[in-house]
Formats: sequence, C-alpha cells, structure tokens
Amino acid sequence: MQKRWLAIFSFAATIILLIVLLKIMNWVPLAVQQGTLRHYRSIDEVESKLHFSTIYVPSFFPQNFSWPPAEILAQEKPFPMVIMQFKDRDSKRIGLVIEQVYVKAKYHPDTDLKITRIQRESTVFIKHWEARLVIALCGEGNPCTQVSWGSGTCRVTVRTTASPRDLIRIARSMVAEQ
Repeated sequence: MQKRWLAIFSFAATIILLIVLLKIMNWVPLAVQQGTLRHYRSIDEVESKLHFSTIYVPSFFPQNFSWPPAEILAQEKPFPMVIMQFKDRDSKRIGLVIEQVYVKAKYHPDTDLKITRIQRESTVFIKHWEARLVIALCGEGNPCTQVSWGSGTCRVTVRTTASPRDLIRIARSMVAEQ
C-alpha cells in the first residue's frame, strides 16, 4: 500500500515539475526578446511596458468603428512602432488602421487594410504638419483613404475605409495644437 502511495505521489510530483518547466520555457523567450513586436491588450499596457514619449490616439472617432482597438501591436526593437487596428461595426472587418513608426526609412508594416492601387494623391495639412492624402483601393478593390505625416522622428499613417473628410478629422484630432 505504501508503495502505491509513493508511486502516486511521484507521478503527481513529476506532472507538477513538468508544468513548471513548460511555464519557464514559455516565459524565457518573452524575457529575452523584451521589446520585440507583440500583441498588447490596451494602449495603457503599451505605455506601461514600452517607453514611448507619445502614442497618437484620435479624440474624434467615427461611430461606425468599434473602440477599443481590435488589435494592438507594438515594439521597441529594432525600432519603436505601434499599430492599432479597429473594426467596422457593420462588416466586422478592419476599417481603420493607425500606424506610428519611429524610423527614418519608409517602412510600412503589413496590416489588414493594405492599399492595392492609388487613384489620387494630394497634400493636406494636419494642424501644422504637411501630410500626404491618398485616395486608393484596398484589399479586394474596396475604396479607402490614407493620410501620413512626419511628426519629428515619428511617421504617423492613418488608413481607413471611411470618407476622406472623416479621415482628416480623425488625423487632426490626434495632433495637439502648438
């Protein structure tokens, strides 16, 4: 009887040890790769874990998009970047993407709302910043608009299925008056 209890105890201890080892093995890559691209649950979590001086978030938000973001990706290495994707309430597809990239090169991350064909480009002003407005087709040939501007060392791009008017309102609401 004592041997049976010893066998059960040994088996249970082995299972617990295996679970602890698997948890440690799962944690090690996250600890080693601190700051690399990964998903976050909220903007607050990005701010607390990464060291961004500013995360651009719109104060004007069209009602057809769901808040909070459906997906938030961020990284510090190899360069700081935040991507927020918002779903359209009706289609349940990504309808608004905000990219904030701190890099001098023209890096454009791969997002769910990607421009496939540019139809027209023009220059607009987002408060005091000169910006490039693009009227285009995205994904499966659906109309979309994009505006991008440089804010010091940061490049901000806002892409949406909303109208150009709403896009400009979203972008202007992200930039403080100076």
